[in-house]
Amino acid sequence: MCAAYQSGRCFEGVVLSRIGESSKGASLSRISPGNIIAAAFLAQIAVTLIVSLGTALRQAENRIWTSRASQVNENGPIYKFLAIAAVITLLLLSLTDAFSPLWVPTMRDFQYGGIPWGSAILWVWISDILLIGWLVGYTGGSRTSPFTPLFFVFPTIALFLHEPGWRIFLYAALVVNLFTFCLFIPVNEDQQNKSSFWLVSAASFALTTATGFFTRP
Repeated sequence: MCAAYQSGRCFEGVVLSRIGESSKGASLSRISPGNIIAAAFLAQIAVTLIVSLGTALRQAENRIWTSRASQVNENGPIYKFLAIAAVITLLLLSLTDAFSPLWVPTMRDFQYGGIPWGSAILWVWISDILLIGWLVGYTGGSRTSPFTPLFFVFPTIALFLHEPGWRIFLYAALVVNLFTFCLFIPVNEDQQNKSSFWLVSAASFALTTATGFFTRP
């Protein structure tokens, strides 16, 4: 009698554990390609805003010291590169097979299959990391640039979006190499980036935290 009862309890425990594992797998699979593209789309907009605000604050911060303002690189090229990158990456995400079903039906008799969303995400993140590398180098290098914290945003977001492991390692390797290269850029002791550095750091942390919160199991 006792043996039968214990066997029944063991069987019940196995069944419940199986149900728990299947439920966990189902919760992880809820992140559809459309949701991933939407998250990447919002992340692109957020990064564009972060860089724009950081650049504007950097400019205002260095204008306080007139002798230093002339020694700090102009912001014009930053806005140009940022605008071009934002248009290209957002357009690429909009043309993916996971996002195009939202707008293709509005165009009568238009047939479009879309760019594979996985490939689009890969090239968008690589483009973003390269842009941040140029931005950090242009604004003083890894030690003084206010945009250095953005280096570590993209591998983290890729992890939250459940991208393949080899891609996360690729992003991480690219970030480490660019960060290390920018460490050897001569430091301009005259420029002041404390406020813009704080803004970019806090906003980057908020972006990754929000992504992790909304994609949690």
